[in-house]
This record gives sequence, structure tokens and C-alpha cells, in this order.
Amino acid sequence: MLCNRILLLTLASTQITHCMHVKHVLFGRSLFHQVPISYLVMAAGKSSLTKEARTALKAAKEAIKNKEFKEALKQCKVVLREDKAHYNGLVFVGVAAAELGQPDQGVAAYKKAIEGDPGQELAWQGLCSLYEKTQTAEHKAALEEAYPQLMKILEGKDAAKWIKFAKKLLQLLLKNGRKEKTLAELDRIIQSGHCDVRTVLELQMQYVNIAIGEEKLRGAFQEKVEATFKSILTSDLAKRDEKRSYFKEYITFILNRDTEMVKEECARMHEDHPSDPYPIAVMVELNLQQGTDGPSDDTFIALEKLRALDPTHHLIDLAEGQTKLSRKNYQEAKEALTRGIENVSSNPLGWLYKAHCHVKLHENKLVEVSVLQGLRALRAYSFPGVNKGNLEQQFLLLQSTALIDSGGATNSAKALEITERLLKNKQASSDLKIAHVGALLQNGQLDRAKAFISEIAAGSLTPREHLELKVRGGQVAFTEGRLSAALECFQQVSSSDAVSALTVYWQGRVYWEMGGDARSDKTKCFDCLKKAASMDPHHSETFLYLGYFFLKVAGDSNKSMQCFKKSYHLNPDSEEAGSMLGDSLIASGQQDIAFELYNSVTCKAAAGTAKWAWLRLGLYHFKFGDPTDAINCFQSALRADPTDKQCWECLGDAYMKRGSYTAAMKTFTRGIELGGSTTYCQYQIASIKKLLGLYSEALTDYEEVLAEAEDYVPALKGQGETSVWLARISLAEFFNGRAVDYISRAINTVARASVLRPDLCSIWSLLGTACSLLHPLDSELIRVNVPASLLPSMKSSLAGGDSRVLGKSELLALGAKCYTRALQLQPESGRLWCDLGVNYFHQSQNSKDNEAMLVAKAFQCIYKAISLDSSNYQYWNTLGVVCCSNGIKRPSLAQHCFIKSIQLEKNNVVAWTNLGVLYLTNSDIKLAHQAFKVSQSLEPSYVQCWIGQAIIAESVGSDEAMDLFRHTTELKTHNEGSIGYAHWVCQTLLDSSLDQTSQLYLYNILQMNAVQQAYIAMEKHNDRSHSEPSVLMLQGLLLERQGLNLSARKAYKRCVALLEVTEDKEKLDAARVNYARCLSSCENSEEAVKQYEATSSMTDSASLFGYALCLYKAGNYQKCSQVYESILESCHQSSEDEAHILAALGMVAYRCGDVPQAKTMLFKSSQKSPQSEPGLKALCALGIGLKDPTLTQAVITELGKMSCLESGVYHLALLTCALFVMQGQPKKALKSMAAHIHRYPWLSNIRQATAEVIISELPQLAEVAAILMQSVLQLQKSLSVTTARMQSLSDLAAGRFTGTTNRKQSCISSAQRAVFLFPDDLRNWSLLTGALVGDALLHGPVGPGKKEQLDRCLSFVNQQAKAVKNDPLEQWSVVLSLWWNLYQCQYDQCIGLAKTYSEWCNYPEDIVREIELISRLAEVLKLNRRYWEVENLQGLKMVVAESLSNATLQFLGTLYLRGGLTQAATHCYRQARMGPEANHADLLKLFKLALDVTLVSDKPEEWLKKANEAFSEASRKRVNRSSVCVSLLQGILKQLEDNQR
Repeated sequence: MLCNRILLLTLASTQITHCMHVKHVLFGRSLFHQVPISYLVMAAGKSSLTKEARTALKAAKEAIKNKEFKEALKQCKVVLREDKAHYNGLVFVGVAAAELGQPDQGVAAYKKAIEGDPGQELAWQGLCSLYEKTQTAEHKAALEEAYPQLMKILEGKDAAKWIKFAKKLLQLLLKNGRKEKTLAELDRIIQSGHCDVRTVLELQMQYVNIAIGEEKLRGAFQEKVEATFKSILTSDLAKRDEKRSYFKEYITFILNRDTEMVKEECARMHEDHPSDPYPIAVMVELNLQQGTDGPSDDTFIALEKLRALDPTHHLIDLAEGQTKLSRKNYQEAKEALTRGIENVSSNPLGWLYKAHCHVKLHENKLVEVSVLQGLRALRAYSFPGVNKGNLEQQFLLLQSTALIDSGGATNSAKALEITERLLKNKQASSDLKIAHVGALLQNGQLDRAKAFISEIAAGSLTPREHLELKVRGGQVAFTEGRLSAALECFQQVSSSDAVSALTVYWQGRVYWEMGGDARSDKTKCFDCLKKAASMDPHHSETFLYLGYFFLKVAGDSNKSMQCFKKSYHLNPDSEEAGSMLGDSLIASGQQDIAFELYNSVTCKAAAGTAKWAWLRLGLYHFKFGDPTDAINCFQSALRADPTDKQCWECLGDAYMKRGSYTAAMKTFTRGIELGGSTTYCQYQIASIKKLLGLYSEALTDYEEVLAEAEDYVPALKGQGETSVWLARISLAEFFNGRAVDYISRAINTVARASVLRPDLCSIWSLLGTACSLLHPLDSELIRVNVPASLLPSMKSSLAGGDSRVLGKSELLALGAKCYTRALQLQPESGRLWCDLGVNYFHQSQNSKDNEAMLVAKAFQCIYKAISLDSSNYQYWNTLGVVCCSNGIKRPSLAQHCFIKSIQLEKNNVVAWTNLGVLYLTNSDIKLAHQAFKVSQSLEPSYVQCWIGQAIIAESVGSDEAMDLFRHTTELKTHNEGSIGYAHWVCQTLLDSSLDQTSQLYLYNILQMNAVQQAYIAMEKHNDRSHSEPSVLMLQGLLLERQGLNLSARKAYKRCVALLEVTEDKEKLDAARVNYARCLSSCENSEEAVKQYEATSSMTDSASLFGYALCLYKAGNYQKCSQVYESILESCHQSSEDEAHILAALGMVAYRCGDVPQAKTMLFKSSQKSPQSEPGLKALCALGIGLKDPTLTQAVITELGKMSCLESGVYHLALLTCALFVMQGQPKKALKSMAAHIHRYPWLSNIRQATAEVIISELPQLAEVAAILMQSVLQLQKSLSVTTARMQSLSDLAAGRFTGTTNRKQSCISSAQRAVFLFPDDLRNWSLLTGALVGDALLHGPVGPGKKEQLDRCLSFVNQQAKAVKNDPLEQWSVVLSLWWNLYQCQYDQCIGLAKTYSEWCNYPEDIVREIELISRLAEVLKLNRRYWEVENLQGLKMVVAESLSNATLQFLGTLYLRGGLTQAATHCYRQARMGPEANHADLLKLFKLALDVTLVSDKPEEWLKKANEAFSEASRKRVNRSSVCVSLLQGILKQLEDNQR
């Protein structure tokens, strides 16, 4: 109540606009108008209220009338205060509250009034009006209960109101979706009897309309609805149009009932309404659902009636198509159905029958379209009584049949999937099962098909189904190869009335597969196929096999092509028909039509389909068109079948034709990965590698192909071609032996191919090329094994094997025979005639006896080639070369040929060069220069034209000749260019007038590395040609220039051997002199003397000097002196030569033991002007040898005055150093070397000599030597053997072991580097062994691996050193091995070896003494008692007393110290310190000994004094006081002296 009051106050304070709205509502839809005033008055009249209450009630009524609802509420409160259950007061409150927007208060008031008097209609009517106004969900539900209560009150009182509220109730129930309750209320109202007849008819119509609106209501109220329909249709009050409309609804309602009943009702409606086509259309559509199995007469009558009533009705065409389909008029049926579907595409029956037509016409693609459209229409098809599941199965069965008929793996798989999905239905028909058998057969699943046939046969079948199953059984037998059983099955079906074209076709197929007479007999195979074609002219495969018959049996290609065309036209999806049609067109020469066929198929094909068309289109493009188009086609074919190896091979061939070799290789590799035979793919990969120049890899691939198929001729030929190409490359690179091997391999390989295919011209041509290719080589180099198959005339003589070794002449002759065999196969080949002529030309150059005859043959052959092809410029050029030869010598004809070649090919560098050579040989330098100039402009890299220009420059005396010859060697190795360049290099080197410091010399010889380049050129030339002594002479000179005397000796020796058989004595003498000089350099002086003496005359001084030098080296000093004296007597050219001769005489006199004479001669040499520098050096060395410092110093002074080169500076430094060493001043010697280092810091040899001086004279400064050798390594560009050895020796002497210095600077690393660079030098191995032993001694126990390395090194050094008896290296290795055995505690072995060395080897005393020391030491250490005791050291003391070496004294002191004899140890250390080998280590040991004794002695002051003395002396000796060891000892000393600071 409080809420209601608040709501009233809120409404009272609303704005004017809202009040206007409320006023509009009150005036427009007021409960006051809905409640009759009479009721209110009547209710008021019956009240027994007080006057005030009655007045308030009356005022409330007037307020409601005047729409003053607030006032009415106010007055009603007065009434209700007096009587809370006053009926009219509560009703007035409900009315006012409802109008004021307070529905809850109004509902409460009405309900309270109804509780007071439930039989009164006023409160119920007000409550219903309030519910209708609010329309909330709660009120709607309450309204469904209120209307029946109100109707119950009004029943029998007011029929109009009762009907009114009954209709409101029905309307409310429908609005709330309560249709079943609505129908129940309708039925109750109709049966109530309160309605008139018209109202009942209207309610019946409403009942029918509601009931047929939903399928659920139809089933629940079917009988009632039918009765209601009949009541409406029999009612006289229903209008005609209403009856016709409800008749249609009635027929539609009963369509799912019995068909005959529906037809009867349709006939009754047609009688009642003959102008309405609806019932006839329904009958027609019902007939459409009967299928194609023979329509009845009623079907045709209904169709004609419908045509008469509505000629444009959409069902007419569909029904007409159905009838024509049943009559097997498939084409007309398809056209009629197409028209019907165009009018209405939503009828699935039209699509179904159209799909039937497509199946019969074998239009398989259109079947799928019709099925898809039909299934889409079926989903929306609403014709009652239709079995959609059955229709869907029919659609899918048709699709499966079409897919099977189309063929192909994809279609077959789809068909099987469809039938398997349909078979999941438990009520599968026999037709479906038979269709499933066909799908299984198409997919190759024979076992499942046979099992299914057995299952079907076990059931009940109609005769038609039995025959169809028989056909499937025949197909199974046919697939299994049981042709007789299959033929029996098909014949049984064919003999029945249900024979079909398909059965006859399969019978023909069986005859075809049987072959033989069954195939060729027209009454069997051909007649069956012909009959099948007549029965079913739309079956593609029938015409396909007719085409096969005409092609393979009848031999009529035209008829076969027509049949293939018909087959393809009927089924464009048939790959077999399309491929056979295309192949027939290609075979008949109709390539363009075939191309159009392939193109039309591929343009329409989706991606991954039409493989057959793409493949053949690619082959067409490959043969007639662009390879790129072929590649695209093959790629499209591979999208359809990526595992087709043939497609991959075709694609690889197309890539090869386009030049995409890498892609082709990948393609053929993919073909190999697919498996199967890989011969072709491997062969093509090898061919591609051959084309790319990867000849070695190609050769290996050809080997793999031949390993798989040894008689595969293409691979044999390809391997031969590859070997020939490798031989060409080897010849171009002057690998002559390799070229011979390749040619031998090529001949043997291609010979195998010639046996297999002797009819191939290319094989014989290749053999001729291989036999002719080695013509540039010397005859001595060519030894080729040729199989007996190429030597038929020699087979009988080849008893030892199946091949024979041929030389150059025989090989060229064999090449001519091979070319001749090729010409027998292709006599009109100009190329073969030319190659044969070239072969004869090469034979003429190799055979001096038959030169004229062979050149004439060459001329005739090439002339024949020109007569066959006169436009080939190469033939003319070759003929010109032949005309220039000695056998013909027709320069005018040669000129004509070269000019003709140039006219045919303007860019003809070879012909221009040959023309230039022709002019040059005929001394026409100007024309030759112009011809060579044109050649250079055409091809600047052609070496022959540059050689011609160089020869011209040489002939006219141009300075550019050497540069031109050098340029020819840079372009390509050529014999003439190589000889020319080597000649100019040697001429430049021998030119005494040329300043060797000039820019010309520095550039041409040094900067261009002329000697090495010229030698390489000569080496290549001589490797190919062994019969040119001049070239061998040049090679020897170049080798001698490089210091390669052994190789030069071989060249000179061969040169002398070649010249000995000639009559050219002058060249022979020159060769002997060069040979003798080289022998002298190789320390073979005796043989050199023989060569000098074998010369016919030695008139030049150089030869005499060489002869004298050889005599000197050979020890023949007397004759040597005589030769020098004779030279001195005839020397009138210069006093410089006289000074040298005097110096040589002095050296010879020294060798003869005549020192005064030697001194006199050398002194005379020094008196000459200019002085002989070698003579001064010899005089200085003599002074050093005689220990004459005055003479030595004087000569050094003279040498210092001379303008020396770097070598002179080095020798001057060494001589000065030797002078100081001779005087016993090693420090001054070191100082002089240091001065030279500062003056010439770039000379590494001075630094290395300084290191050698330090190691030999001042070993305590070994660290300085190691530092010097580090700087030498930085200065030298390449490490020499002496430098490497000296570096490792310096590091070893400096004690640079592992752990004490940088690993890269350790003595082990240095020795390893020396061994690695110069493994043939035993001294390097000795240094490595010493470094390893020292490192082992320094770092304690040695592991097994390192010990094994050390033992191997020691063993190797000992074995190698024994070859040099009494060499210092051997002695050093012996001592080192003994010390190592001693260190390894191998005392017995050490004692035994020492005894052997002492008894059998004649070593110096110091070595013998050290060996004895090691032996005594081993004996002492071998004792198992205290070896440091005095009685055990007696033998050792005797050895030490004899040697008194620093090392032995220190070792003895260490033993005394170990035994606690400190005085004796001190004595040993002091003696060692006084020796010549004393070093800082002795002082430090003595210092440490004093400190050790101080700690344990009773008189520490005495030992501290000795320690201070030792440390002071070490300080004077400049011991490194900053070292850790010295600092530690000094700290201990100060601590013992209590000097804490």
C-alpha cells in the first residue's frame, strides 16, 4: 500500500505533457468505457452503506466518468474504510488504479472483489481488460485462466459475449504458441452448441488451417482434420471458391496417404472443379514418382488433360521426358527434361530423369552436374509423400555408375566411396549391391567383389538382377584372366531377352584379349563390337576397341583414327581414347590437328588432370616448338602424377634442350629416386655434366651406367666423347701422358660400341677423332692399347691377348681407316671427308718417306669435302693449310683458299692468322702484319696471331719482341711462343752490355719473373717434343740460372746425346761445355773434365776457366795450375781478369801445400788494379789460418775500401768477427757484429751469423741469439734450412722449453717447424730429439705416449747418424741416447751400450770420457745401497778428476750434497765455477748450498759469510737479480741475517 501511495504521489507531480498523454490514454482506452454503467449503478443500488459512504461511492463513479481517477481513488477509500470488501468500491479502485498506471494495485483490487463475489462478471471483465492492457508474461498466463472463468459465468446468459471471449481465448492461445490447446478449445467450442452454423464453419476452417500448418499436428489430429475437411467440403454454407481452396488443401494433406486414395480425391475434385488444373497436376506429379518402368495409360491421360487445362504447366515437359525415357528415346527425353528444368529447377524428379538420360548417353560429366543439382533440389523439395531417402539413393547410384563408366583411379575411388556409404543402410537393395560389385571391380578389389557376388547370389533376385549379377561375374573372370569363363557368362546373358550393349561389348573385349583367331576373326571380336556399337552408339569404349581392331588387325589407319575420334567425342574424359586419337593424328602427319586436340583438352583441364594431354602436348612442343612450353606441359603432367618416371625423364630432356642443365640434373635425379631402371636418367646426368665441362664427374657417371648396362651404346659413346674431351683439355694443359691415357680409354670404350652397333656413323667418326687427336705429341710418348676388333687383319697374330700396342704412325693410320668406315655409311658427309683429309695431313707430317703421297690424299679428301659443301669456311681454311705444306707448296692456291674462307665467314680469326703466316713465310712482312692485326682485332685472345706479330717484331729488330713473346705465354702455351720467349730471356741474361740495375732489366727479368716463366714454357715444350736439342739447351740454361743443377744436367745430357748423332760440331761443343759446367756445379768434376776434354776446341776464356775449375775440384792441381798459367799468358784484355787468375793460382798453390807461393800469388793479385775481391777474401782467410793479425787486418781494411754489395758486407762482417775470435776477443767479435747489424738492419744474414757467433763463443748469451733469430724470421720472406736449424738451436741453447716461455717460441715448436719444412735434414731431427729430451728432463716423469715419441726419434737419429762415420752428429746422438737410457733407469742397457761404443768406435777423447762417465754413473745408480757414500763414488771421482768438466763437477757435487757431505759438495761447485764453462747457475747453486747449510749448521756465521760471497760474485757477474729465484734466495739470506728491512 505504501508503494501505491508513493506511486500516486509521483503521478500527481508529473509534468503537463505526461498528464496530456495520460488523458489521451484515459479517453482513448478507458476501463470506464469497458465496464457498463448499469453494472456500476446496479452495484451501487444494492449497497447498504452509510449515506457518507454512498455519497463517496457516487462521487467516485462520477469522478471515473469524468476521468478524475485520483479523486475516484480518494472517494473509494472512504467507502472501503467503512466496508473493506465492498464489491463496487474494489472494482472502482481497480478501474482507477489501472488508468493511473498502477496495474498491481488494480489486479489486487479486482482479485479481492472476485473473492468477495466470484459469480459476478464485472470484476472478472475488469481483470481481463487489465491483463489485456499490460501484456506481461505473468498476466498472459493469468489471462488463459481468466477467460474460461468469465466464459463459464456468461455461459447460458449472453451467447454473443461468450463467443466473443471464446475467440479471444483462441487468439491468446495461438499467440502464445499453444496450438494443440487451441485445437482442443476449438473442438470444444465447435461441439458446445452455443455457435451458429456459420460460426461453426468458420471455426472448422480455423481448425483446419491450424492443424495443417505443422507436420506434428497433422499426425496427432489426422482423423479429426480429415473429418473436418470433409465437413467443410460437404457444407452448403461454404462458398465455391472456399471449397476449391480447401479441396486443394485437403489433397495436399492426404498426399502422404495411399496414392490411389489421393488419385480418387483428385478425380473427385476434377469432377467438382473441372477447370482447375491442380488435381491433374498432382496426379501427373504422382506419376512422375513411379520411375521409368513402363508408365500406365492413366499417366498419359493425366498428361493430356494437364496439357489441355494448362499448356504451359512446368510438369508437362518433365512428364513427357519421363515417357520418352521409358521408351528409350534418350536424346528427346533429355531435351524435354531440359525444357522442364528450365521452367522449374526445384523439382528433383526432373534432375533424376535427366541424370538417367546422361547415363544412357554416357555423358558422365553431365551426370555429376545433374546429380548435384538434383540433390540440392531434393533438400528443398516439399511434395508430400515423397521418399527423399530413396530418391537420394537413386541419385548417388547414378553418380556411381557414371564414375565407373568414366574410368580412372580417382573416379573409381569416388564410386566405391559412394556405394560403401549407401550400403550402411540396412535395407540396401540388390541394385545397390550389384553396383557396389562394379565399383569394387573398377578399383581392382577382386576378392571383395567375389565375396559380395556370393552374398548377393544367396539372396532372392529378380531375373533382371540375376542377369546383371551374371555380367558382374563375367567381369570378375575377365579381370582374373579366366577368359573362357568370362566368355561363357557373357554369352549366357547375350542369349537371353535382357541382352544389353554392355554385355555384347564385354563379349567383344574377351575375344580381343584372347588374341589369335578370336581377335582376327571378324565373326567374333569385330561382330560383337559392331553389334555393341549399334545397340549403344554412345558407348565410348566400344568405338575405342573398334579402333584398336582396325589399327592392329585390319591395318586400316584411317578407320581406326575415325573410331578413336568417335570414342573421344563420346567421352572426352577417356585418356586412352584421347591418347590414341592424338597418336593416330601424329602418325598420319596431322600434327597441327593433334596439337589443337591437346591444346583444347589442356585449356579446359583443371590442375592435376589430363596428364595424357599435357604429356603429348609437351612432346609436341619438344619436337616442333619452344622447349619452355614443353617444360610447362611436362610440369602440368607431373602435377597429375608426380610418380611418373617417364614424365620426369621428358621434363629433364626439355630442360636440356632449353639449356637449363642444373634443373635437368635435378629432374633426372628425381627420376632415379623413383626407382626402377635408372639407366637413362644416369646417362642423361652424365651427358649434362659432359656439356657443363664436368668431364671427370661425367666419366664416373658413365661408368655407373655401364656397370648397370654394360652394352648400353649411348653410354659407351658418351664415355668415349668425354674421354676425348678430357684428352683435349690435357693436351691444352700439356699433360701429355694423361692425354694418351684418356685416348686409350676412349678407343677401347668406343670400340665396344662399334662391335654392338657397327652401323652407326658417329661411332666410327668418334674413333677416327680419338686416333687422330694425339698428333702433336712426340712418337716416343704414344703407346696406345687398341682392341683386336679394330684390327681385323691382325687378329691371328694377337695370340697373347685381345689388344695390341700401337705407336703414333699406326694410330693415325687406324684413324684414317675409321673415317673411311664412317664414309661408307655416310658418303656425302663433308665433315667426314675433311676429317679424313686432316688425318692424312698429320700422317704426312709424321712420315717423311710417304709425305708427298699422304699430302696428296689429304688434298683430295678436303677438295671432296668442299665439293659437297662449298659454303663451309672451315673446309677452305683447312685446304689452305694443306696447300702450304712441303708436299704441295702452292702458296697462290693457299692464299685463294684463305681469302675464300674469310669471304664466307668475316669473323674468321684462324683464316686471317694463316694468311698472315703465308705472307710471313714469303717475306711479305707488311701484308703479314696487316693480316695479324685483323686477327688481333677479331679475337684478342688468339695466341697464334700474337706469335706472328712477335716474329715480325723480332725480324725487324723491334724492342717489343720480348714483350710480345711474353704475352703469348700468358695467353696460352704454344711451342713457337715458348721458344721465342725463352730465347729472348736467355739473350737478355747473356747480354753483358745490358745494365742489370736498369728499369728495362728489372721489369723484363725480375718483375715479370721471366726465368721461371720461360722455364715452365720450355718444360712443357720438351715434355711434348723430345727431339729438339736447341730447346733442351734453352731449358738447361734456364734451370741452371735457377740453381736447379740436377735437372739442368739431365737436359744438357739429352741435348748432347741428340747432337752426337748430327754433324753440327759447333752446337755439340757448346752443349758439352754447358753440360760440363753443370756437372761441375753438381760436384761431378771428373765427368765434367771428360766433357771439356771431349770438345773439339776450347778457344774462349770462359770454357778454359770452367775447365780449370773442374780440374781444381777434381784435385788435379798441377794441370789446373797449367791451365791457369796458360790463360794468364794469353790474358791481354783486362787487368781485372789477371787479378782473378793470380788469385786462382794462389788458391791452387795453397791446395798443393805451397803456402808461401799461395801467399805470394794472392799478394800479387791484391796489387792489381782493380783488385780481385775473391782474391782479397782468400788472402784474409789465409791470414786467419796463419794467425797473422797484421795481414788479416790489412786485408780487411782493403775490403772495407771497396764498393761492396750486400754479399760483400756480409763477408766483411764475418771476416772481422773471425779476426777478433782469432785474437781471443769474443766480446769484441760480438760488438763488431752488432755494429754491422745497426749499420745494415735489413740484412738478415748478418743477424743469423751473430747468433751463430753467440752460440759458439758466448753460450751464456743464448737468449740474445734466440731473440736475433726471431728478428731474422721477420726479415726473411721464406725460411731457409740454415735459418730454421739455427732458430731451433738458439731456442734450445736458451732453454726455451714448454712452460718457461710462449709455446710458439719454445725450442720444441722451432724444431718441429724445421723438421716439417726440411724433413731430409738429419740435423733438424737431432735438434728435435734434443728438445724433447731436455723438456722431459725438465718436467719430470714422461708419459707412455711421449716416451714412445722420444724413443722413436732417438732410434731414427741413431740409425741415420751411423751412415756418417765419426761425424760430430753421430757422436752427439750416441751421448744423448746414453743419457736418455740413464734417465729412464735402464742401467744395464746403458752400461752395455757404453762398453760397445768404447770398444768398437774410434771416438775423440772427450766423447770417450763422457761415455765412461755415463757408464760409471749407471754402475753407481744401479746399486741398491747409498750410492752417495764415498766408497761408492771412487770410480766416479776418478772419471771426474780426468775430465774436470763443468757438468761432471756439478753432478758430483749434487751426489755429495745428497749424502750430506757439504764440504765436498762446496769444493765441487767451486771447482766448476773456476772452469772455462762456468756460468751463473754454478754461483746460484753455491749460494743456495750455503743457505741450506746455514739452517742446520752449528756455525751458521761461517756459512752466511760464504753465502754473501757467492751472492756478491753473482752480482758482479750481472746475474738477473729481478728473477724470482734470485729474489727469493736474497730474501732468505737477509732474514737469516736478521735484516728485516
